[in-house]
Amino acid sequence: MESKDFRELIERNSKKLQLEKYKTTYYTESADSIVFLVLIKSNYSKNYYLRLKTEIKPLEKDFNKEDFIKHDISDILVSLDSESPEIFDLENHLTDFERGEKMNKFFANNVEQWIKAMLSKESIIEKSNKEDLVLLPYTKSKLGLK
Repeated sequence: MESKDFRELIERNSKKLQLEKYKTTYYTESADSIVFLVLIKSNYSKNYYLRLKTEIKPLEKDFNKEDFIKHDISDILVSLDSESPEIFDLENHLTDFERGEKMNKFFANNVEQWIKAMLSKESIIEKSNKEDLVLLPYTKSKLGLK
């Protein structure tokens, strides 16, 4: 699969989840947080990385979407591509059809659930208690945890 086709596949799936496009990312917002889906191309291979970046509200006064998407800094940063790395490796044996089918399932079964969980402070806390989501002290304080 060509890089352009792969990016279009990500865009189609992001639109299915009603994510808004901002520059090269997709995002959604709730009363509790803003969540970005960021696709990053490897500089060394034909691999892509899919990051889920969450910023918990209230946002800093100088919060800037453009700066936020450029850096790997956020209240919560999840590497979604690690859950299904074969889909994001364009040099492997998958046909375009297979990659498309797997990506559609990946968005429906993984990406959508992560985004929903990150839109609520309560569900973020729940996910950190039940799953392998480690929250840093600053993030815990924004969630009202000790």
